[in-house]
Amino acid sequence: MSALNEFYKQYPHYDVRANDGFLQSKAAELGGVTYNNLVRAAKYLESTLLLTPDAQSSWESSEEYLTGNRGLAYRAQFLEGYRVKAVRAAYEHEYNTLVASLGESHRGESIESLRNRAETKRRQGLSIPELREIAKKERPQEERRPFPGFPTLPPRMVPRGEILAVTVDATYLNNLAKTDFWAFKQLCKIYSAEQINARLRGEQ
Repeated sequence: MSALNEFYKQYPHYDVRANDGFLQSKAAELGGVTYNNLVRAAKYLESTLLLTPDAQSSWESSEEYLTGNRGLAYRAQFLEGYRVKAVRAAYEHEYNTLVASLGESHRGESIESLRNRAETKRRQGLSIPELREIAKKERPQEERRPFPGFPTLPPRMVPRGEILAVTVDATYLNNLAKTDFWAFKQLCKIYSAEQINARLRGEQ
C-alpha cells in the first residue's frame, strides 16, 4: 500500500483526487512522501484541502456549522470525530466481511490474522500458473528482506483490539514492552527479536 493510500485510509474525509498533488508536494518539502509527512502536510493545508462530498455535507449540517462556529478550530475538531467514526465503520465492515468469509470461529482474531487467512484461502483457489506468477513477484521481495525467514515489520499497524493504526517506532515499542509485555513478545515471535531490536535502535 502506498503512503498516500494509507493516509487516505486513516483520513478518509480528504480522499479527493484533487488533493493528491497538494499533499504529495507538501510532504516532499517536509522530507519525503511518507505517511507521517502526509499527516503533517494535511495540518499545513487543512484550510485548502477539499473534503469528500459526505464529509462536506456532514460538516455543513453539524451543530457547530449551523450555530455559526465555522472557524478552523471547530472544523478540525468536527473532522477528527468524523474521521474516527469513518475509520471505525470501515474497520468493522472489513472485519465482519472477513469473519463471514472465514467462519465465526475466527472472530476475536486480529484483523491482520484474518487478512492473512483470507489471502491463504484465496490462493488455494488459484491455478498453478497463477501461483507461479505470484511466487515470481514475491521472490525478489523475500530476497531483499533484511531478516530472512521473517516478515518485514511494517512502519504502521493496527494493534489487536484497536481500529486506528499506530506508528511502530522505538517510542511505541518501548511503551508496549512496559504496558503489554505479552503483545511485545508476540511481535518478537512474529517478526524476530533481532528485527524488533533493530527498530528500537532506529536502524530500520
